[in-house]
Amino acid sequence: MHILMIPAWFQPESVGHHGIFVRDIARALAHCGHTVRIVSFAYGNKYLEVDDGNILEIFHPTAGSGLFSKLSYLKKTGPWLDEYCRRYGKPDIINTHGLSSIRLVSRWAHIHSLPIVHHEHLKALINPGLPFRIRWQARYFYQKVATIIAVSTIHADAIRKLTDTAVQRIPDVIDSAFFNIPLAKNLKTGLQLACISDLDPEKGYELLIEAVGLLAANNIDFTLHIVGDGPLRSMMERWSEEKGIRHRINLHGRQNRAGVLSILEKCHIYCTATITESFGMHIAEALAAGLYVVTTDCGSVHDYISKTNGTIVPQRSAVLLADALQTAITNYSVENVHAIRASIAEFASAEVVIPQIESVFRSVLRQRR
Repeated sequence: MHILMIPAWFQPESVGHHGIFVRDIARALAHCGHTVRIVSFAYGNKYLEVDDGNILEIFHPTAGSGLFSKLSYLKKTGPWLDEYCRRYGKPDIINTHGLSSIRLVSRWAHIHSLPIVHHEHLKALINPGLPFRIRWQARYFYQKVATIIAVSTIHADAIRKLTDTAVQRIPDVIDSAFFNIPLAKNLKTGLQLACISDLDPEKGYELLIEAVGLLAANNIDFTLHIVGDGPLRSMMERWSEEKGIRHRINLHGRQNRAGVLSILEKCHIYCTATITESFGMHIAEALAAGLYVVTTDCGSVHDYISKTNGTIVPQRSAVLLADALQTAITNYSVENVHAIRASIAEFASAEVVIPQIESVFRSVLRQRR
């Protein structure tokens, strides 16, 4: 198949991690023999092409922030997509990612009789207090696609309340690099904890710092590696200093994938107090690296966290989170790492997920004939 992917948010790999899950899906599809290209209308101020030998990424300059700029931008996307077809041929299917991406391509796809399969990742859809603007956009644009792929059960349930369009739950793809991390865990330097996510309030870092502070107060030996950057960094430094645990917390800042893999390799337990996750890729990737997970109940993790690979803390309580972490540390065994990896491989590895996506694409194409 010739698959054209249109993400709402996307960056070149050399710049940052926005939309990295789109690239992971694209590479996995290309590995299965499909022709996959990604066209982004939301990055930078000049045209850019990036070809890694497997997929081609095309970046058109982003629209301005004003309403007039955005409206006039819609007039440009059609000619740009026409030019794409002249260069590469008409795609068999369009795979949009993120709600706002449908707006950019739906009219053009209708004119050219091209089906859209939409991947939704927007975690705001799970929140009970969904803003009216997003609710309206979802109801309007979801009717313009053939099928919607939601990345978790709770996500799919929320989307079905907004549309009559068919919704299927298919998890995100975990990149194979996480399954290739060596599993020979070293305990000589003490238990190493990890948390990898942007340093913003939605990730619950204040609660996590409070919980690991309670661990330290109970004389539990650990080091916490935090990977990410954001507005809470200075506050997190202050919180950890106030609790006397600054020496136990390594703030690594934002890392590329190689840096993340290196840190996960030396860690044993993954911990997070995140509030809401549409899928929780950072959690699933930790499982692929063989880490036992302790997480607050962020919704989506019920799809793949079980008693054998992690603990879901039901309430947002520092005491309960600390108790779960202490139990995990006390009971930790390197003998479990292979089973932990296997538990997520059978759910979200490319070998499991890509055939499901292919099946959806083929079903949509058959209905069009």
